[in-house]
Amino acid sequence: MASIHGVSCTYVKGAGSALKYRVNAFERFGINGRGAQLGAYGHADFSFRAIYRGTQAAVTSWVSSIEAKQGSKGTIIDDNGISYTNAFIVRVGIPQLQRIYRPGSSITHRVEIEVTGFQQSS
Repeated sequence: MASIHGVSCTYVKGAGSALKYRVNAFERFGINGRGAQLGAYGHADFSFRAIYRGTQAAVTSWVSSIEAKQGSKGTIIDDNGISYTNAFIVRVGIPQLQRIYRPGSSITHRVEIEVTGFQQSS
């Protein structure tokens, strides 16, 4: 099931890029004044769109739970079951709430929120 740091979602769309090498640029006085050193794997940026459907009270509670995850590190599982561990959430976007009209259904609202950050190497 799709989730962001343990908060279950109806859908989690998006993808993270592969881990990249860290490059440290340096400048020294002398014969070889400038250069770069290739380090170990560093981090990779990601951007996910989390979607949740439910009642108005459940949607409001869900948005609060996702917003509380900003600035924390955990695991994101997308729709395909791919797990992104050590994902640090830098920014949680503004929630976009929509009303759903389905006669006889308990689902009355749909909310989307964008989650961006980077995945750290373990």
